[in-house]
Amino acid sequence: QGPLAGVPFAALHDGGMPVIARHELALAPSVQVALHGLRRHPQPPARVAAFGSAQALPHVESEALRVAACFAGGQAFVGPAATLAALAHEAPQADLLHLACHARFRGDNPMFSALHLADGALTAEAVERLHLAPCTVVLSACDTALSGPDAGDDRVGLVRAFLAAGAAR
Repeated sequence: QGPLAGVPFAALHDGGMPVIARHELALAPSVQVALHGLRRHPQPPARVAAFGSAQALPHVESEALRVAACFAGGQAFVGPAATLAALAHEAPQADLLHLACHARFRGDNPMFSALHLADGALTAEAVERLHLAPCTVVLSACDTALSGPDAGDDRVGLVRAFLAAGAAR
Protein backbone atom coordinates (compact mmCIF):
# COMPACT_ATOMS: atom_id res chain seq x y z
CA GLN A 1 0.00 0.00 0.00
CA GLY A 2 1.65 3.21 -1.17
CA PRO A 3 5.22 4.03 -2.15
CA LEU A 4 6.68 2.86 1.18
CA ALA A 5 5.07 -0.60 1.13
CA GLY A 6 7.55 -3.30 1.96
CA VAL A 7 10.20 -0.84 3.17
CA PRO A 8 11.46 -1.74 6.66
CA PHE A 9 10.43 1.32 8.70
CA ALA A 10 9.42 -0.64 11.80
CA ALA A 11 11.46 1.57 14.11
CA LEU A 12 10.00 4.71 12.52
CA HIS A 13 6.33 3.75 12.51
CA ASP A 14 3.65 5.19 14.80
CA GLY A 15 1.18 2.35 14.23
CA GLY A 16 -0.77 4.23 11.57
CA MET A 17 1.88 5.35 9.13
CA PRO A 18 5.63 5.75 8.82
CA VAL A 19 6.97 8.83 10.58
CA ILE A 20 8.76 9.82 7.36
CA ALA A 21 5.37 10.29 5.67
CA ARG A 22 4.59 13.22 8.02
CA HIS A 23 7.98 14.60 9.05
CA GLU A 24 11.27 15.52 7.41
CA LEU A 25 14.03 13.34 8.83
CA ALA A 26 17.70 14.29 8.92
CA LEU A 27 20.93 12.57 9.85
CA ALA A 28 23.64 14.52 11.64
CA PRO A 29 27.00 13.34 12.95
CA SER A 30 26.25 14.82 16.40
CA VAL A 31 23.70 16.89 18.29
CA GLN A 32 26.08 19.85 18.23
CA VAL A 33 26.33 19.71 14.44
CA ALA A 34 22.56 19.27 14.09
CA LEU A 35 21.91 22.37 16.20
CA HIS A 36 24.46 24.32 14.16
CA GLY A 37 22.64 23.37 10.95
CA LEU A 38 19.23 24.19 12.36
CA ARG A 39 20.39 27.71 13.22
CA ARG A 40 21.58 28.26 9.64
CA HIS A 41 18.76 28.41 7.12
CA PRO A 42 19.70 27.56 3.54
CA GLN A 43 18.67 29.93 0.77
CA PRO A 44 16.32 28.71 -1.94
CA PRO A 45 18.66 27.37 -4.63
CA ALA A 46 19.34 30.24 -7.03
CA ARG A 47 23.05 29.54 -7.57
CA VAL A 48 23.68 25.87 -8.15
CA ALA A 49 27.10 24.32 -8.74
CA ALA A 50 27.01 20.67 -9.79
CA PHE A 51 30.27 18.73 -10.17
CA GLY A 52 30.58 15.39 -11.93
CA SER A 53 33.96 13.72 -12.18
CA ALA A 54 34.93 10.09 -12.43
CA GLN A 55 36.50 8.11 -15.21
CA ALA A 56 35.09 4.78 -14.06
CA LEU A 57 31.61 6.03 -13.07
CA PRO A 58 29.73 6.43 -16.35
CA HIS A 59 26.75 8.48 -15.12
CA VAL A 60 28.19 11.14 -12.82
CA GLU A 61 28.71 13.68 -15.59
CA SER A 62 25.13 13.33 -16.84
CA GLU A 63 23.94 13.50 -13.22
CA ALA A 64 25.71 16.83 -12.70
CA LEU A 65 24.40 18.18 -16.02
CA ARG A 66 20.83 17.19 -15.15
CA VAL A 67 21.00 18.68 -11.65
CA ALA A 68 22.33 21.99 -13.02
CA ALA A 69 19.65 22.03 -15.74
CA CYS A 70 16.90 21.95 -13.07
CA PHE A 71 17.81 25.49 -11.97
CA ALA A 72 17.98 28.76 -13.91
CA GLY A 73 21.21 29.60 -12.06
CA GLY A 74 22.66 26.12 -12.43
CA GLN A 75 26.19 25.47 -13.64
CA ALA A 76 27.70 22.07 -14.30
CA PHE A 77 31.40 21.32 -14.01
CA VAL A 78 32.02 17.92 -15.55
CA GLY A 79 34.97 15.85 -16.64
CA PRO A 80 38.17 17.90 -16.80
CA ALA A 81 36.28 21.06 -15.74
CA ALA A 82 35.43 19.50 -12.35
CA THR A 83 38.60 20.77 -10.70
CA LEU A 84 39.61 21.69 -7.19
CA ALA A 85 40.07 25.32 -8.30
CA ALA A 86 36.58 25.47 -9.84
CA LEU A 87 35.09 24.05 -6.65
CA ALA A 88 37.02 26.48 -4.46
CA HIS A 89 35.76 29.37 -6.61
CA GLU A 90 32.11 28.28 -6.96
CA ALA A 91 31.34 26.62 -3.61
CA PRO A 92 31.37 29.75 -1.40
CA GLN A 93 28.64 31.41 -3.51
CA ALA A 94 26.50 28.31 -4.10
CA ASP A 95 23.08 27.82 -2.55
CA LEU A 96 23.19 24.19 -3.65
CA LEU A 97 26.43 22.28 -4.14
CA HIS A 98 26.08 18.86 -5.76
CA LEU A 99 29.14 16.57 -5.92
CA ALA A 100 28.94 13.36 -7.94
CA CYS A 101 32.32 11.64 -7.91
CA HIS A 102 34.48 8.97 -6.32
CA ALA A 103 35.07 9.25 -2.59
CA ARG A 104 37.18 7.35 -0.12
CA PHE A 105 36.86 7.20 3.66
CA ARG A 106 40.12 6.95 5.59
CA GLY A 107 39.50 5.20 8.88
CA ASP A 108 43.13 5.66 9.91
CA ASN A 109 42.71 9.46 9.64
CA PRO A 110 39.17 10.62 8.73
CA MET A 111 40.42 14.15 7.94
CA PHE A 112 42.17 12.59 4.91
CA SER A 113 38.87 11.17 3.64
CA ALA A 114 38.32 12.73 0.25
CA LEU A 115 36.14 13.39 -2.75
CA HIS A 116 38.05 12.83 -5.99
CA LEU A 117 37.70 15.52 -8.64
CA ALA A 118 39.36 15.70 -12.06
CA ASP A 119 42.68 17.05 -10.81
CA GLY A 120 42.97 15.70 -7.29
CA ALA A 121 41.49 14.86 -3.94
CA LEU A 122 39.38 17.28 -1.90
CA THR A 123 40.08 16.09 1.65
CA ALA A 124 37.83 16.68 4.65
CA GLU A 125 40.58 18.91 5.99
CA ALA A 126 40.44 21.08 2.81
CA VAL A 127 36.62 21.13 2.86
CA GLU A 128 36.63 22.76 6.30
CA ARG A 129 38.50 25.73 4.80
CA LEU A 130 35.91 26.43 2.05
CA HIS A 131 33.89 29.11 3.95
CA LEU A 132 30.49 28.09 2.57
CA ALA A 133 27.29 30.09 2.72
CA PRO A 134 24.45 28.36 4.58
CA CYS A 135 23.86 26.11 1.58
CA THR A 136 22.67 22.60 0.92
CA VAL A 137 25.37 20.10 -0.07
CA VAL A 138 24.59 16.83 -1.82
CA LEU A 139 27.33 14.20 -1.65
CA SER A 140 26.54 11.69 -4.38
CA ALA A 141 29.48 9.38 -3.77
CA CYS A 142 30.31 6.20 -1.87
CA ASP A 143 31.63 6.33 1.70
CA THR A 144 30.61 9.96 2.30
CA ALA A 145 28.48 9.13 5.34
CA LEU A 146 31.22 7.17 7.06
CA SER A 147 33.00 8.78 9.98
CA GLY A 148 35.50 8.11 12.69
CA PRO A 149 35.38 9.21 16.33
CA ASP A 150 36.78 12.57 17.39
CA ALA A 151 37.92 13.40 20.91
CA GLY A 152 34.48 14.93 21.63
CA ASP A 153 30.99 14.01 20.55
CA ASP A 154 31.52 14.79 16.86
CA ARG A 155 32.11 12.13 14.24
CA VAL A 156 34.89 13.14 11.85
CA GLY A 157 34.30 12.70 8.13
CA LEU A 158 33.15 14.43 4.97
CA VAL A 159 29.64 15.30 6.23
CA ARG A 160 31.03 16.97 9.35
CA ALA A 161 33.62 18.80 7.24
CA PHE A 162 30.96 20.40 5.01
CA LEU A 163 28.90 21.40 8.03
CA ALA A 164 31.99 22.86 9.71
CA ALA A 165 32.69 24.83 6.50
CA GLY A 166 29.29 26.52 6.86
CA ALA A 167 26.79 24.33 5.01
CA ALA A 168 23.35 24.26 6.60
CA ARG A 169 22.33 20.89 5.22
